[in-house]
Amino acid sequence: MNRRLLRPLPALLVGVALMVMPTAAPGALAQQHRAPQLSAGPEYAAAHVFVQPGTLEAFIASWEATFGGTHTPPATVDILPTPSKVINSVIKSPVGLLSIVEPVDRVPYPYGLERASWAVTDVDEARRVAVSKGAVTVVAPYSNSVSRNTVVQFPGGVNLGAWRQFTMPVNPKLSTIPENRVYIPAEAADAFLRSYLGYTSGRVISDNRHADGAQIGTPGRTFRRISMTSPFINTVVIVSDGHLPYPFGWDQEGYTVTDLNRTLAKARTAGATVLWGPYAGRDRSSAIVKFPGGHIVEIHDGRLT
Repeated sequence: MNRRLLRPLPALLVGVALMVMPTAAPGALAQQHRAPQLSAGPEYAAAHVFVQPGTLEAFIASWEATFGGTHTPPATVDILPTPSKVINSVIKSPVGLLSIVEPVDRVPYPYGLERASWAVTDVDEARRVAVSKGAVTVVAPYSNSVSRNTVVQFPGGVNLGAWRQFTMPVNPKLSTIPENRVYIPAEAADAFLRSYLGYTSGRVISDNRHADGAQIGTPGRTFRRISMTSPFINTVVIVSDGHLPYPFGWDQEGYTVTDLNRTLAKARTAGATVLWGPYAGRDRSSAIVKFPGGHIVEIHDGRLT
């Protein structure tokens, strides 16, 4: 399978259960561009996981053995705006919500390119706010049998879905808040921040222009690292020149645990592969792990910095 397709799937699948600009101070960005809160809560912010054919059950077993959680029975569904069948299951784990997708048919463009889909209070209003903050509509709002959905793209090419079921599920609160990990070119960074902070009602926790490159596999170098929090989930932005060693850039989500080494041991036992790390930083330790089916995530302990 084309590796590019091993990206998160569309907003609606959660419903089966998913220019160089002048630099402003982080606080000013958040205050000048804040929008009405749209989030339904972090427990409804779903990562989209597109696994290789025949690996959905192995992924579910490995993930739940590593992090805990429960899942919906896998079901074959056809809920995209154009015909396409996939097998879908939703995992509710203590570290985050995931919509797992195994293709049956070819996946129609542009689905599979967005990293996640977050539940909102109103899908049409969410799209309107996103566009007013500088995003563009990738998939116009539409409804299927269970939910209303849309996909937008923020400056820098970051695709994100929004969804709301007609009857919303009751999801348990998370034990930790997941991170959206965004790798973005320097020329798009400030435009992305303005747009993304405006949409998410987020705020910047830190903006380090000289972060240790060892965090992204480039020791001896520095990079710009921006941490943000919002009513949706947390976000870490890595401003990159694209000179990244594998597997950096493929990790689109980060998950917080209390004991990284113990979690990595459980992941290995459950069939996952540690691709990098663990790296011990001043405020957190981290590693990058690939689960069965090809999905790659960052796992860390420590606080958001």
